[in-house]
Amino acid sequence: METTDVQQRSPKAHSRDSIALATILDRLGPNVSVQLLMADGTLLHANQASLDAVGTTLTDVIGLPFHATPWWPVNPHERQRLQAAMEDGLHGKPSRFEVHLQRADGRMTTADFTLNPVFDGAGKVAFLVPSACDTSGRHAERERISFLAEHDALTGLPNAHRMRQLLPQVIADARQLGRRPALLCIGMDHFNRINTALGLPAGDEVLRTMGTRIAACLEPGDLLARGNGDEFIVALAAPAAPDEACEQLVLLLQDTIAAPIVVEGREVVVTAGIGLASADADRADPDLLMRHAGIALEQAQRSGCGRSATYGRDRLDADPDHLALAAALRHAIERDQLHLVYQPQADLVTGRIVGVEALLRWQHPQFGLVPPERFLPIAEETGLGAAIGDWVIRSACRKAAAWQQPGWPGVRISVNVSAAQLQQADFVEGIERRLREAGLQPRRFGLEISENQLMARPDQAAARLRRLRALGVEVALGNFGTGHSSLACLRSLPLDVVKIDRSLIPGITAGAGALSITRAILAMAHCLGMKVVAEGVESAGQLELLAANHCDRVQGHFVGAPVAAGAIDDLLRVGRALLEPRRRHAPVRTLLVAIDDPVMLERIQRQVLLRFEEQLRVDTCRSGPDALERLRAGPVDVLLAAGNLPVLDGGTLLKLVKVLQPNTVRMMVLDAAELAAVADDPRQQDVFRYLSRGGVLDHLLQHLKAALDLTDRQRALRILDIAVDGAPYQPTPVERELRRLEELEPGLTAMQHGPDGELLMPQTLPTMPGDLWTSAAASLPAPSVLRR
Repeated sequence: METTDVQQRSPKAHSRDSIALATILDRLGPNVSVQLLMADGTLLHANQASLDAVGTTLTDVIGLPFHATPWWPVNPHERQRLQAAMEDGLHGKPSRFEVHLQRADGRMTTADFTLNPVFDGAGKVAFLVPSACDTSGRHAERERISFLAEHDALTGLPNAHRMRQLLPQVIADARQLGRRPALLCIGMDHFNRINTALGLPAGDEVLRTMGTRIAACLEPGDLLARGNGDEFIVALAAPAAPDEACEQLVLLLQDTIAAPIVVEGREVVVTAGIGLASADADRADPDLLMRHAGIALEQAQRSGCGRSATYGRDRLDADPDHLALAAALRHAIERDQLHLVYQPQADLVTGRIVGVEALLRWQHPQFGLVPPERFLPIAEETGLGAAIGDWVIRSACRKAAAWQQPGWPGVRISVNVSAAQLQQADFVEGIERRLREAGLQPRRFGLEISENQLMARPDQAAARLRRLRALGVEVALGNFGTGHSSLACLRSLPLDVVKIDRSLIPGITAGAGALSITRAILAMAHCLGMKVVAEGVESAGQLELLAANHCDRVQGHFVGAPVAAGAIDDLLRVGRALLEPRRRHAPVRTLLVAIDDPVMLERIQRQVLLRFEEQLRVDTCRSGPDALERLRAGPVDVLLAAGNLPVLDGGTLLKLVKVLQPNTVRMMVLDAAELAAVADDPRQQDVFRYLSRGGVLDHLLQHLKAALDLTDRQRALRILDIAVDGAPYQPTPVERELRRLEELEPGLTAMQHGPDGELLMPQTLPTMPGDLWTSAAASLPAPSVLRR
């Protein structure tokens, strides 16, 4: 009589299957703890690694229910998860999660736990196979990597990236106390002389000592981080009198740092330059504060050793028109000295204009055209940023409303907003009012922000941006890829568009570094459903590489320079495309199914075509030779082959496919009896997935989707490799200088590499500046002879 209960199978057949599976489990090695259960959870077998882990023997546990064995978790929550996994396993669903197990010596370990069902020839669950792999070492390594991502390996101090993350909280604390945040940038004077005279280990020892000395000078709550090279960064915890506190701390630091230090038996004296920067807490920007402190440090070190400089005071000295500009800026709006220019953005598929960015300009009767980078910081410092920003939004909305003409292409105008604007309580209401006054549809308006503008009060800023997005306003994150933004930022913020920073674009045709970063940004943004705009596109080569990587929009002088509103009017009226249109057709992939069972073959074909329709071509064959003939006839993206094909078995076929079409993703369908041979077959390492014949139809679409995704990634990588190989090589300034010196005296700049790959400097060039060699070591390729 036919039965659907797997426990009513022939005991002899059931025993034979369990012995085969137990043999496989015993061969998995000492690092995997695995057991074999009957469908009702009774333990049939456990490998030696699992027995050793809990200090028991097979005789003590065989025949017990799994929940009565030592491998059952002690944590109630994990016990519930495992019980649910057992129930899912009875329905043919695998499970995977993390558990904590107690070893025989009492230690608690973290393990990656999986529970997989094993099906019989009728497609029923015959066995359950729980397994656990100890991941404690992996967790420790992950914690170490996480620590090094935010800390300096030499001193153990937070690095500059971590300081940027902590600065918003320092600024917020200062704002709450009504005080001014202050930042110090400390750089060792002529530190390269120590490295040159005593060697890099001695230099490292000096830096560690300096880090300890600086930390001893700070108050509780102050932050200390290691910057680039020989620099340290100090953030003061909202001093009551920042100017006085900074001056006292500078004197203490300079005296402490200058105390003699003994390195390798030699007394060394090191002095340091110190740059200071502070700002009102309600207008402070973390990146701007760090940049200002760095500028002040540069000025301090230019003036001599052991000096200090303050950004605000020294910048006034450097720009004699600063006060006059600040006074004139207050009257710029009422005297109609401000105006907007518009830079178009083009869609890379259609080539047509889809948006414009409104850029602010100031034409002064005495100072002429004042650059934005000169007057915008003044506007922020003097509290004019919000008023000027509101003027920009009002003017941009009025102009964009005039572009809503019948028959004209729909474009979106975007404006940059400052931190001061974003922090206004009525920021959202103000934009709604300007849109309503101008009669501009919200979907034709966009805002561009930087990550730093969100960090002072991220939750508040994100809530306001979500309200604007609900209206239809587009939100873009600008300057992405400069080193401060992150995937966490993209995931947590309400964003529609990511703008790749213009500093990355020139490098994508010169080498793989900038191109790799650009590819990563595109991949992250697209995975999160965002569009990507590349700024600063200046050449056809840059445009083609961005198009090959599926960038959505481009902006730059190659597309169109910033122009007056009238030029945009003409462009929209004519409807002329800015770029040649590009068509992106999804490639039709090919699946070859080689299975000798005609019924299964027909069911697979019908199921696949129903899901993928015209995106996938399905070819079928019933023998190994027929499959080889099809492979010789043309490319195949994915091969699904049975292990027991007639004439030529599936394993041999897959081995031949690797030679004929190495890019083909290979999957194999196996009977239960064939599983025993898989564990010892070295060819399994080249197979993408193994599928059980009994359950192949249940999970085929999931596995096929993963295989097709892999083919898409491989195809994209091949296209990018070709693009990078064909990109013109642009020598760096350092290489050009070295070539010039080589022409003066052949052999002068030849370099060699040490046993660890380090760059050995030529001893024949003692007069070459050390900083030039430092930059050369960072920028030159591995070969010891420069490219000509």
